[in-house]
Amino acid sequence: MNRTFFLVLLFLTSPLWADQPSPKIVIFLDDLFLVDTQYDYTGGDPQIDKGVWLRCGVGEKGEHDGVSHTPKGKFKVIYKAKDPIYVDVHGKLIAGPFKTDLGNVYGTRIIGLSYIRHGRHLCIHGTNEPELIPGYVSHMCIRLRNEDVEWLYDRVQIGDEVDIR
Repeated sequence: MNRTFFLVLLFLTSPLWADQPSPKIVIFLDDLFLVDTQYDYTGGDPQIDKGVWLRCGVGEKGEHDGVSHTPKGKFKVIYKAKDPIYVDVHGKLIAGPFKTDLGNVYGTRIIGLSYIRHGRHLCIHGTNEPELIPGYVSHMCIRLRNEDVEWLYDRVQIGDEVDIR
């Protein structure tokens, strides 16, 4: 069965949410798509006409448990960067900005989340391999095509919640 990954942005326009103008990002790992929280999700294919859907890649599935390496939970956006450099956990430069170094796996933008594993932040970022999206293609992060992460980057704010289920 061919599954598709999506990233959904929900602009909360209800008067109850008037003090939260930035988007809400929700990612469903088990069902391989993202959906907005105003939908009463009961499984199966979503019937949603709200939000903006972006195809994405998520963490590879584990050999033994078959579970995506992308963690589930509620996280906050804690930083954003344009043209990020790629460094290892020891601070060694692996690749320069994507515009000058196509080896940069982060692509053109990175949005850091409030989760760290083995010295690395969970992030939503671009990619140097757009042909791998959608799929289980990362160690932990959520990958978007560069044009999609640039669009998202301009709309997400520090402190926004990202719900990965």
